[in-house]
Amino acid sequence: MIQTNTLLSLSGKTLESLSVIDPMRLPLGILTGVGFIGGGTIVKKGDLVVGVTTAATLWLVTVIGLCIGGGQLALGMVTTGLAVLTLWVLKWVDVAVPREHRAVMVVTSDTSWSALDDLPGILAKAKCHARFQERRLGADPQKADFVFELAWRRPERATLPSDMLQTVESRFQIKSFELTTENGR
Repeated sequence: MIQTNTLLSLSGKTLESLSVIDPMRLPLGILTGVGFIGGGTIVKKGDLVVGVTTAATLWLVTVIGLCIGGGQLALGMVTTGLAVLTLWVLKWVDVAVPREHRAVMVVTSDTSWSALDDLPGILAKAKCHARFQERRLGADPQKADFVFELAWRRPERATLPSDMLQTVESRFQIKSFELTTENGR
């Protein structure tokens, strides 16, 4: 922006010149370039899109730099204050928004298929969806392992679902409980 301000006095076309200097193209090129770089920070992972805040913050910092470089110090400082306040507030909002969580749980029960009916019912009371995956027979002919995929919605800052696990453990022996990502890994 300082370079653009220096070139503003030279803008226009004189009788001897072959071209017109347009110094306002410089900040527009900077904004476009940083927008392109910011677009590269946006990544899609399954159904999740990440990097949007980073891209917007990069672009905003560029605008603030152009304001300060162009001599608009008050506007640059006010924008900086608003940006910091907005990012700080939205950080707390982001943590409070309920998100989808997934886990794989293996429970041991008798060899009857009653676990397929009982476990989803128990977990439904805790607002958790259980989907049967697999039944494994072990060394004990009286017992079998049942694998379930679990899904529930809670805010990021909520505690682990220990209440849900205690409810399941009152009826079944939990062999393993593993948190997974959205694509099940």
